[in-house]
Amino acid sequence: MVKWAGRHRWVAAALLYCVTSLIYWGIPVLGHMTTRYVGTGTDPIQFIDAMLWWPWAISHGVNPIVDHWLWSPTGTDLLWITSVPAISLVLSPITLIFGPVVAYNLAMMIGPVLNALSMYLLLSQWVNKYWWKVFGGYLFGFSSYEIGETLGHLHLTWTFVIPLIVLWALKIYRTDEASQVPKKYPLAIFLLLVFQFFVSTEVLTSLVLFGGLFLLLILLADQHNARLLRLIKKILICTVLKLMIRFWHPNSGGVKAHVQEQKFLH
Repeated sequence: MVKWAGRHRWVAAALLYCVTSLIYWGIPVLGHMTTRYVGTGTDPIQFIDAMLWWPWAISHGVNPIVDHWLWSPTGTDLLWITSVPAISLVLSPITLIFGPVVAYNLAMMIGPVLNALSMYLLLSQWVNKYWWKVFGGYLFGFSSYEIGETLGHLHLTWTFVIPLIVLWALKIYRTDEASQVPKKYPLAIFLLLVFQFFVSTEVLTSLVLFGGLFLLLILLADQHNARLLRLIKKILICTVLKLMIRFWHPNSGGVKAHVQEQKFLH
C-alpha cells in the first residue's frame, strides 16, 4: 500500500487541485449548474453554444465545421473562431445528459486542474520534493493568467498541452543517440498539437512560435548536439503534419449544409 501511494502521489495532487478549483469557481455555481455559468458578460454564451453544437451537428449528420446559423445564409467556418471542438466532444456525454451549461461549467473547472497536473508531471522530471512539485503545478494551473481567462474565455484556459509537449520532447532528447526514438514519443507530440489546435489556435501559435525560438537559440549555442537536432527534426515533422490537417478541410464558402431543424439550447 505504501509503495503504491509513493508511485501514485500525483492522485493526491490531482484531488488537491480539484478542491482548489471547486473553491475558486465551483462555489457560485454548485447547486445551480444548469442556470448559472462560470464567468461574466456574454462571452461564455458562445462557448455554451459550442458545447452543444459539435455533438448535435455530428449526431444529426450536419457538417460540423460550418454553422449556418452564424452569419446566415453563408455560414461561418468554426475552425476560424473559438468554437472549442475538442473540449465540446470530450464532454459531449455530459452535454447530452445534463445540457451544455453543465458541460461548460465543468470545462471551466476541469481546465485549471489539468493544467496544474500536467505541470506537476513535468516538474517530476527534475524536482524530488513532493510539495514543491505540487506548488509548481499550482502556480501554472491557477496563475493570474488562468484566473483572468476564466472570466469567459474557455479556449484559453485549457493549456495543459504545453507542459506535456515539453515532457515528451524531453523524452526524445534523453533517448540515447545510438537508440531509435520510440514512435510513441513523436506520436504523442503530434496528437497533443492536434488537440491544442481544436482547443485554441492562439495558444497553439504561441507555443509553436516561442517553442521554436527557444529551440533555435539552443541550437545556435550548441550546433553539434546530435540529440537536439534529432529532437528538432521530430517536432518539425509533427508541426507540418498538424498544419496539413488545418488546410485539408473544405472551404466554408464551397460547403453547403442543408438543415431544416432549428437548434435550441436546452
